[in-house]
Amino acid sequence: MYILVGIKGNMAEIFDTNCNTKNKVVFSALAMQVQRGTIRVHGLRSLTTATSDCKPIPQLGICICENDTKEALVELYKGRGLSTAEARRKAGFKD
Repeated sequence: MYILVGIKGNMAEIFDTNCNTKNKVVFSALAMQVQRGTIRVHGLRSLTTATSDCKPIPQLGICICENDTKEALVELYKGRGLSTAEARRKAGFKD
């Protein structure tokens, strides 16, 4: 699973849960792959699948979905043994 963890300029930082590494990639290239459906990155969606909490980036045809990132982190933390409440807190939810 890939999770968006940050964007700075035209670089995106992606966490790869399979090998527990963070990688920096060109954001516009990543956006193109997300829009085409060739890669799934939690936290990024094409504009056609956007939800109300997403921030659109029309020029790239995608949107940033913070809650999608947080939900993916919750699943990751739960898989590492945290309770749902602890995982939600650690992911940044303010329940």
